[in-house]
Amino acid sequence: MEYEILEFSKLCKSVQVSFHNGKTVEEPPINGLLFYAYPTMKQGDFCMCICDPAIRDYVKLPIYESFKSKNCFPKFGFGFDTISKEFKVVAISLWNSDGTLQSEAQVYTLGSNSWKRLTNVPKVSFIRTGSAFVNGSLHWLATGETEDGLELTKIMSFNLSSEHFGVIPSPAVVESKSARSFMQLVELRGCLSIVDYFYDRHTEIC
Repeated sequence: MEYEILEFSKLCKSVQVSFHNGKTVEEPPINGLLFYAYPTMKQGDFCMCICDPAIRDYVKLPIYESFKSKNCFPKFGFGFDTISKEFKVVAISLWNSDGTLQSEAQVYTLGSNSWKRLTNVPKVSFIRTGSAFVNGSLHWLATGETEDGLELTKIMSFNLSSEHFGVIPSPAVVESKSARSFMQLVELRGCLSIVDYFYDRHTEIC
């Protein structure tokens, strides 16, 4: 029997990133690339990067002035356009203006060095942190009002090829969950799934 001794320091590569505080958003890896964002020390400013751990390199995305002026931390999504073969980042911001909820979204294509504003953002009042990339589209759990003024949880989608938003009714089980649970959309074996974390360490997947 033969053994081979491997040194992890020679096999693994490290990427050093400086974070200002613990409020960091990390999206699931897509084809080996990672997206993360975090606030900087400057008021209303944040940093966004796409990282390739395999070659220890990253690209810092340009900031967009319209989002900086809102002084709010956007919700993000990161995915791959299977038609154009391009990586894209979506940033969505919600803020209150004179008692009226406003929203804005932009999409960034890796290599373009610029953001494009989107005009068809669904009307929602809250978006949970964390997106799921399934079948060419990004998905978020969001909350919006019905015509009767009731709060309703729904799934907001964004097709990376057409660059259009959509709304998918959420499963009935979502509305039946208690307020103490924490739900998040994930990709599981190629399917869009909901993971429900409970404070008592109980986890459900549907």
